[in-house]
Amino acid sequence: MIDASVEGPARQHPNFHFQRLWLANESRPGQTISLEDWVRASAPDGDLILQIDIEGDEYPVLLNASDTLLSRFRIIALELHNVTAITAQAGLQLVESLMKRLLINHEVVHSNQNETCRKVRVGGLTVP
Repeated sequence: MIDASVEGPARQHPNFHFQRLWLANESRPGQTISLEDWVRASAPDGDLILQIDIEGDEYPVLLNASDTLLSRFRIIALELHNVTAITAQAGLQLVESLMKRLLINHEVVHSNQNETCRKVRVGGLTVP
């Protein structure tokens, strides 16, 4: 586990390994760690599961991860932020780039929207 916004996990367990760092697209000692560096240093061999909710930084983190690394994640539970940015060309390109990248080795099996946030109409679709 990695999260600089908390002191540690809500409860302790011998199988929990926690680092108080921000996940970012590049490593800066004592501050951030890239997904690549974190997995290399912390994860066992074989398939992995990634649960990621990093308030918008999911785009650079996942877009900068290698295809080899992303393919190690059998399951990715991802919270996408700022999806309404698709109303502008740059935002559409960012979201589309990430989705195309993830769809190389993964399939969407569940999607859920935040019912409490603002919604916009994009090409006939309502997007939260």
